Amino acid sequence: MREYPRIQDMFEYYYMLGEDRTLQAVADHYNISRVTVSKYNKEFRWEERVKSRDLEVYKDLQQQNNDDIRTTLESYHKVIKASVADYISRLKSNKIKVDTVRDFVRLVELDMKICGFEAQLFETKISEAINHDISGETCKTLNTLIDALNNKIDDGGGSDGGVQ
Repeated sequence: MREYPRIQDMFEYYYMLGEDRTLQAVADHYNISRVTVSKYNKEFRWEERVKSRDLEVYKDLQQQNNDDIRTTLESYHKVIKASVADYISRLKSNKIKVDTVRDFVRLVELDMKICGFEAQLFETKISEAINHDISGETCKTLNTLIDALNNKIDDGGGSDGGVQ
């Protein structure tokens, strides 16, 4: 049997019924018998087509969600990079008096997590500075880290940070 446009329309109506989908609803809507609709249902594999289309819709939504998440993470990464660059610039020009590096640490850790890197090495290097005032040795370590980050930024190595 050929699936004429009217039968295709019936399937589309059947599909659009969603959770309220019944063969009887299609029969009532098109003013035909339920037996006829049941015949079309079996002949043209409506149940299989519904599952297939639902799966396609699910995959499309999943891809859209993944794309939205990726775009959001990329935006966060750009904001964090700009904040870190601004922090380093203001620190170098003595516009910031460093008493604690808590905010800087948080920015860098967040950026590393967004980029998929483990912040453990970074945390180990300056863990003293998170909870205490900067001592001479910790300040030296921080300055070394800042110089390394600044060199990476100057070299263009920090342009993307791995977010794709």
